[in-house]
Amino acid sequence: WRVLLGCECIGNIKNSTKDNNIAIYPNPNNGIFNVSWKGARENAELIIINTLGQNVFTQVLNNEISTINVPNIKAGLYTLLIMKSKAIIGTNKMIIE
Repeated sequence: WRVLLGCECIGNIKNSTKDNNIAIYPNPNNGIFNVSWKGARENAELIIINTLGQNVFTQVLNNEISTINVPNIKAGLYTLLIMKSKAIIGTNKMIIE
C-alpha cells in the first residue's frame, strides 16, 4: 500500500518544502489570523484548501508576516499553502471555529 498525505498530489506542482516553515496564529481562529514564514518572499501566494481539496481562498502575500481575514469561512480543518513560481514553499494546517 502507498498512502500520500499532504499536498504532494496537486497536479504537476513541485513541493519544495523540507520542513514546515509557516506559522499560523492564533490557531484555532475565527477566520482572522496571522501568517508568517521564514524569509520574506515577494509575491508569494497563500492558498487555503478545505478537506474536500477545494480552494476556498487565495491572496498574494508581499510581507513575511501578514494578517489574513477570510470572511464567511465555515468551521473546520483547512490546509494552507504558500506558493511561489508554481512551487509549494510552505504548508500548515489551520482550524476555524
